[in-house]
Amino acid sequence: MRTLTQVWVFLVSLTFLFLFISFELLGRAGLFFSFLISVLFFYAALRHNLSLFRGILSPELHSGNDPTGFLREIENQKLKFGFKRIDVHTSEQPTPPLVWKNSMEHGHILLNKHLLDQLNHNEIRLLAVFLLSHLENRSFVTVHILSTIKVPLYFFSFFTKLFAASTHKILKTSNDCLAADLKFITMAESSKFEAGYFLNRLHRISLNHIRKPNSYCFFSTLSISDHSLINEFGIPDLTTRLKKIMGFAL
Repeated sequence: MRTLTQVWVFLVSLTFLFLFISFELLGRAGLFFSFLISVLFFYAALRHNLSLFRGILSPELHSGNDPTGFLREIENQKLKFGFKRIDVHTSEQPTPPLVWKNSMEHGHILLNKHLLDQLNHNEIRLLAVFLLSHLENRSFVTVHILSTIKVPLYFFSFFTKLFAASTHKILKTSNDCLAADLKFITMAESSKFEAGYFLNRLHRISLNHIRKPNSYCFFSTLSISDHSLINEFGIPDLTTRLKKIMGFAL
């Protein structure tokens, strides 16, 4: 089943549960108001899914001319990770590298348009393996749902953050990110120190920084710092990731 289909099946099931609980607690009045809330939520969710990357980041498909060799690296490596197709997108907006799947064999990568120009040939190769490792090892059903919820419930941001952080805690999604980092070391055939220093370098590049975390940060491969005690994106902080890779932080 396609990932987005799984998301909508989950949302429909959640909606019916919400309607049932409202009816049991408040009767017909509760059913009526919960129905209105559900309609508004689905409308916002649909609009959000259609405009998640287009509206905020205005991405363009990166194809054709490949002076950095990044597309070639992706093509050479993708089958090792079980992918038949990888679409690479670029954006003029500052953004951490993002990854998501349409299906188990079709993935997407989104980068800042000028990121590749700041990396040397070996770093280009490491970046390709790093992103493919996260595409293969991370579950995107949960993050699709949470990113969808974040927009229509924007004015209840504290509660959506708490809900997202609790969901990640229960499902242990941070372990997926750490597993992807370790897979990156293996597939890149690099030392743990080279991998750790490269991950630290990615976090230091200003093009990968955003002023205010947004819903697309759920798809980030880098740690997101919003100066909050609540980790709503389910990605471990950089210190934790470096300690897992190298045994110490920089």
